[in-house]
Amino acid sequence: MKVKPLLSVSLLSVSLLSMLCLVFLCSVLSCPAFAQEIDIGDASGNPGETVLAPVSLTASSDMTAAFIRVSYDATVLENLSAAAGALLSSGHLLDFHSPQAGQLNVMVCPSTGAPAFTAQSGVLFYLQFDIKKAAAPGDYSLTYTTAGAPAIPTTNLVNTAGALITHATSPGKVTVMNRFTNANANRTLYE
Repeated sequence: MKVKPLLSVSLLSVSLLSMLCLVFLCSVLSCPAFAQEIDIGDASGNPGETVLAPVSLTASSDMTAAFIRVSYDATVLENLSAAAGALLSSGHLLDFHSPQAGQLNVMVCPSTGAPAFTAQSGVLFYLQFDIKKAAAPGDYSLTYTTAGAPAIPTTNLVNTAGALITHATSPGKVTVMNRFTNANANRTLYE
């Protein structure tokens, strides 16, 4: 008795070739490993100025709450706070706390129920910093951290069903610019 294979060799070859092409395309096109991502953006300013670094969400389904724990250089940045972004509705609360210099915790959650953010992608909130007047020009990282007490995760993302969602993260930076460029350094007040 001859047993007939369930899949033909040619169908199996085509399937395998299709999967390899998909893997190749994702590696070339940098397809994200996760459909959700929390991204700290970049900001720049001069010493003595206030800057806003956007914290953005990219999601493939509706989300309702998020938490991040950010580490920053306290010798350069001060007077930290957070301001609502376009994804927050009147049904969401935004709270922030700096448990120690160099760290800021920011939480977004619904005030009642589990309303979704206003869209699946956009700015959740802004990290607001003052650049110290004595700050040296350069790039200063805004990264996720688990340091400090209590022991809590670096980020959380919650969908409208209340489930924690796996997500990617990407850090940001604050660029402190030199208030005076070399081109202006040799000019007099009357030029």
